Amino acid sequence: MKMQRSLGCNTIVGRRAASLALLAVWSSSVEVCEGVLKALQRSDRIVDVLET
Repeated sequence: MKMQRSLGCNTIVGRRAASLALLAVWSSSVEVCEGVLKALQRSDRIVDVLET
């Protein structure tokens, strides 16, 4: 009985760790996307300045 209980705790902890890892990856990828978008906006402005 004790083995089953500890195994259940381990799966809950594992799921929490997995969801935290996914959240970290997701938030960092969102930051990267925002950075890329900002860089693109800047390059668009530079192109506008060069063309005028």
